[in-house]
Amino acid sequence: MIHVPLSSLSDEDFNKEPYYSGFHIQNYSLFSTFVEYFGDYFEYPLSNMISLSCIVLETRERAYILPYMPQEPTYSNFPDSSYEQYDYSYVDAIARVALYDDMKSAPRITKVEPASTNEFIERLTTTVYDQSHLAGGKIPYTLIREVSENFIHARFKEIVVSILDGGNTIRFADQGPGIREKEKAQQPGFSSAIEPMKDYIRGVGSGFPIVKDYLDDREGSIIIEDNIVSGAVVTISLVRKPDRDAPREQPIRVLPTIPLSERERSFITIIASEGALGVTDLVEITGNANSTTYNTLRKLEEAGLVEKVAGQKRVLTELGRQLVSSL
Repeated sequence: MIHVPLSSLSDEDFNKEPYYSGFHIQNYSLFSTFVEYFGDYFEYPLSNMISLSCIVLETRERAYILPYMPQEPTYSNFPDSSYEQYDYSYVDAIARVALYDDMKSAPRITKVEPASTNEFIERLTTTVYDQSHLAGGKIPYTLIREVSENFIHARFKEIVVSILDGGNTIRFADQGPGIREKEKAQQPGFSSAIEPMKDYIRGVGSGFPIVKDYLDDREGSIIIEDNIVSGAVVTISLVRKPDRDAPREQPIRVLPTIPLSERERSFITIIASEGALGVTDLVEITGNANSTTYNTLRKLEEAGLVEKVAGQKRVLTELGRQLVSSL
C-alpha cells in the first residue's frame, strides 16, 4: 500500500471524470492514464507502484482508497497499447536469422527486412528453410512456416531464429507477451488468435499440434519456453534425444588370442565344471603326474586364466570364464 497525499486537491477536483470515489485501477492502460492525471502529486515512481495492491489518495476533505489490481500481460493485454491500434497488415520490424556452423564461432546473420505481413512470413520461412537445408537439415518447410506464423501473436517483436545442429534444430525467439499455457498451445483448438490476425494465419489452434505430431513420429521434439525478459522461445528439432531409461549397451570385449594345449583346455574346463580344485584334486581327476599338473596350472595362472584361492586351490578368473564359454 502507498499513501499519496493530494492535499492541494479538493473533492470537486478529484471527482472529475473519469475518477470517482473507490475507482478501481484494473489494468496497465488505466493505471498509466491515472498516473498521467495525478503524476505531479506522486512522491514515488511508477515502477515502485506496479506491485502495490492499494493506493490511498488524500484530498483536503477526505481520503480515497483505490484497490490496484494489475493484470499480467497476455496476448489480449499488451501494456503499451491495444490490439485495435496495431496494424496487422504490415510488419515494420526486422527479423534476424542466425546460422551456427558450430558453437566455437560466431553465427552468420541474415536480416529479413520489413514487408507486408504475408510477404514477411514467406520471406522469413524461405530464408530459414533454405539455410537450414544448406546446412544439412531435414526439417520440412511446412513446420518452419507453422512456427514462423506464430510470431504474429508477438507482433513480430524482436524476432531471432537460430539454426543449430547442422540445420536439424531451429529455435524461434521473440519478445512479445509470451505463451502462458505451453501445454495447451500444443493441443488442437487452443488459440489466442483474434480476428485481425486471421487474414494471415488460420487462427484455429492447429499450428503447434501439427508440428508436435510430425516431430513425435520421427522421435524429434518441440520445446516451448519463456524468453529471458519477455516473449517465447520455441525450439523444434529432429535430433534424437538419448533415452535415459533405456539400458545401456555393454561394450563387446574382444578376447585375447591365447594358445592352449589340449591338456590346458581340459584343465580349465574341469575347473569350470567342478569349482575350486587343488593339484591333488586334478591329479586324481586327470591321472596326470603331480609335476605335470603343477606346471599346467602355473601356465594357466601366467595366462591370467586361473588364480589361487584359500587352500592352494585354483579357480577361473573372469577371463578364464569367458574363454571357457567361447570354447
